[in-house]
Amino acid sequence: PPPSPGPPPPPDGAAYKYLGGFFKLLGESAAAGGRSVFGSVDIRMYFALNCLCTIIMISAFMGVLYYLGIPQKIISWIAKLFKKLFGIDGSAAFAAACSIFFGVGVTVSILTPYVPKMSKRSLMILLVSSLATISFALMPLLSSMGISSGDLVLASFMSAPSAVMSAVRMAKVSPFSSVMVRMSPNIS
Repeated sequence: PPPSPGPPPPPDGAAYKYLGGFFKLLGESAAAGGRSVFGSVDIRMYFALNCLCTIIMISAFMGVLYYLGIPQKIISWIAKLFKKLFGIDGSAAFAAACSIFFGVGVTVSILTPYVPKMSKRSLMILLVSSLATISFALMPLLSSMGISSGDLVLASFMSAPSAVMSAVRMAKVSPFSSVMVRMSPNIS
């Protein structure tokens, strides 16, 4: 019999290259928008202007996508996958999936109504996954500094499951898992 062909070749990462090129294009579009507002100033030479233009561009773009319902479907699918793979509750899975796309502030503000009802384990997953991933708003900015956009996308998608596993492990072994820390407004 002929020898078996062996395992399939690894994927070439075309999706990540495409997403990386897309974020690079968004960064260049933000720079072009900044030039139209600020004139002949090279926006990439001034970090604050570069940040401002990039964040406004990505916020507007994500607003349009959110209106169309695209991030909701993707986040829902990823959250169901995380819930099934890691055996975590829905709010923690949603937090981890949401943190892939949005930063810490947006993820926490989306989950604000659920935070009082979340367990300590879910809160740990929320915080660790939010801090471990790279917000899509920062990807074009980091890309304009010379970091590969494809690598940033790949790092953000890889960090979320790793953060969930780390948070679940930390919640099991933490000596502080049974301690409830309450902040008092009367600090003396």
